[in-house]
Amino acid sequence: MSIALNILMIDDNSDDRDHYIRTLKKVGDVQYHCKEAKDGRSGIHMLSDGTFDCVLLDYSLPGANGVQVLQNIRVDHPFVPVVMLTGQGNENVAVQAIKLGAHNYLIKTEITPDLLSRTIREAIERSLLEKTVAEKDRQLLEKARDLEASVVKLMQSNAELERFAYVASHDMQEPIRMVTNFSQIIANDYRHMLDSDAQEYLDLVVESGKRISEMVEDLLEYSRMGENTVRIADFDSGSVLRSAIDNIGTLINEKDATITHDKMPYLHGNPVQFMRLLQNLMCNGIKYQPEGNKPRIHIGVKEDDKHWRFSIFDNGIGIAPEFIAQVFEPFRRLHTYHDIQGTGLGLAICRKIVEMHGGNIWAESKPAIGSTFYFTIRKKSMEQTA
Repeated sequence: MSIALNILMIDDNSDDRDHYIRTLKKVGDVQYHCKEAKDGRSGIHMLSDGTFDCVLLDYSLPGANGVQVLQNIRVDHPFVPVVMLTGQGNENVAVQAIKLGAHNYLIKTEITPDLLSRTIREAIERSLLEKTVAEKDRQLLEKARDLEASVVKLMQSNAELERFAYVASHDMQEPIRMVTNFSQIIANDYRHMLDSDAQEYLDLVVESGKRISEMVEDLLEYSRMGENTVRIADFDSGSVLRSAIDNIGTLINEKDATITHDKMPYLHGNPVQFMRLLQNLMCNGIKYQPEGNKPRIHIGVKEDDKHWRFSIFDNGIGIAPEFIAQVFEPFRRLHTYHDIQGTGLGLAICRKIVEMHGGNIWAESKPAIGSTFYFTIRKKSMEQTA
């Protein structure tokens, strides 16, 4: 079954046009329906009024040469297949035509039925491919713009949530402090006037107040992580680690924990946040332990061209594989407060600190064997040094 193609011939030479028509009639598997234009202006007008599968365009036209006509065609018809025809075997003409959007180039004296038909069909196929690619590019660009708009909205939403968290947690501090303080006063001064049930209830109020206060403080710190007022400087991470160990000295002594570490590097960032990062990870390693186990914590250090990579190993209870990805989410606890105290924000704060220092944080763990938390800190770049 033969196919039918509509061809527009733009050529001022009627003998050449008749030659193309006769040549195409010799092709058996395709029916070519040809229309003729004597110059570029009438050809462009016909192209606008009709649907053509391909244009055969003469290079030498009166008033405007084929290259100028081709440029005008591309303004309104960027994907219509165009084959440039010329009586000059000039490579420069061919290169110029292809650069301006012609799909192929033929010398008139070399045209045969098979060559002309094959060239037209190849031009049509190439044009369809270009149109498909352009449509894909348009869709990708549209999706990229939608994605960019979504990211902007998400950033705005996150900023609003952080501001809300900051205001809410800041305003909650005072009433929580009042509840906790007065509950402790009653517990201390009036305990003898209360029966055992009332004393137990009051102890629960005091303990719950402390837990809420800790949670509000962590929430306040978490919301502050997005601020741009953090002091950035060069610092000795070894000195910061020693301070972090001093800060959790009571916990270390209570649990008889052992902490070892590799040689610590100099870093570029915020030393206070880095200390909080180490404290949170070491505290987790010490607290999440089997009953009667002596905690062992080791801090490893490696480097590559752009980052320092830290690893904090513990011999604790470990984390089941299905929960690894969840532990860095805010308020995501795997144990009850009664079993292991905490607010559920510690690792979320760690992730924010690491991300603010241009790094990533992740964990590997085996239940009943222990966990290793990894994080990277970006090195000081040449731009930051300048």
